Amino acid sequence: MNFGKRERLSEVRVKTLNILLLEDSSLDAELIQDYLLDGGLDFSLLCVETRADFVGALENNCYDLILADYMLPEFNGLEALEIARSICPGLPFIFVSATLGEELAIETLKNGATDYVVKRGLTRLVPSIQRALREVKERLDRKLAEIHRQESEERFRMMADTAPVMIWMSGIDKVCNYFNQVWLDFTGRSLASVMDWGWKESLHPEDLQYCLDTYGNAFDARNEFRMEVRLRRYDGDYGWILATGLPRYRPDRTFAGYQKMGLKPPPSRGTFIYVFLDKTMLS
Repeated sequence: MNFGKRERLSEVRVKTLNILLLEDSSLDAELIQDYLLDGGLDFSLLCVETRADFVGALENNCYDLILADYMLPEFNGLEALEIARSICPGLPFIFVSATLGEELAIETLKNGATDYVVKRGLTRLVPSIQRALREVKERLDRKLAEIHRQESEERFRMMADTAPVMIWMSGIDKVCNYFNQVWLDFTGRSLASVMDWGWKESLHPEDLQYCLDTYGNAFDARNEFRMEVRLRRYDGDYGWILATGLPRYRPDRTFAGYQKMGLKPPPSRGTFIYVFLDKTMLS
């Protein structure tokens, strides 16, 4: 039973929803369709009632939403839900049934149903669908944001490990959480040994407190800072590093940490020159 696309010409539509309805009553199917139209949805509705047709529809088409009765001639709603989760995981699944009691409704939600609507209360159907679609969009947005964050982080780490500079990163708690390979090769240290505050062991003992005070005071006040410190190399010698730091903010103006760029030390510090860059990644 295919109702095809129906819409109200007086309204501007953005996206046609592709809905799969599992229902063995043609009268109930028409009633559900009327409520969807009254709710202002633009949709294409395919109604099936057998297991084979349900599986075939899921395997051969893409849907935005599944609406399903619970009691069906060949199988029940929980079996339909299991099939849908297997073929189309994450697809919103809303039960629309006259026989769904409270205990059974809770069981369906525990098994992955998005919501349930009783047929005597179909005024809840469209709001339930809208909420389900919002949740899907939010979930997809979070996944995309995470993918973009990971890609951005991977690009940065690739550049950081191949750049001719030393780079380290810290969070908004001041604690260091990343050192690039150049930093590790220069100091001869392992990543595990310098994480958190382990990097302090590579500073010259006479510069340690000065470094901590300069960094800490600027960090707390969100001020720019500038300092010269000696960092121990892999061979035990020390080189002077001149670092300047600026507070960094996210687009929403929340504090994200510090970005520091190393400068050439003054000639009085000797002939050893190395660039030191500290960059805090956004969360």
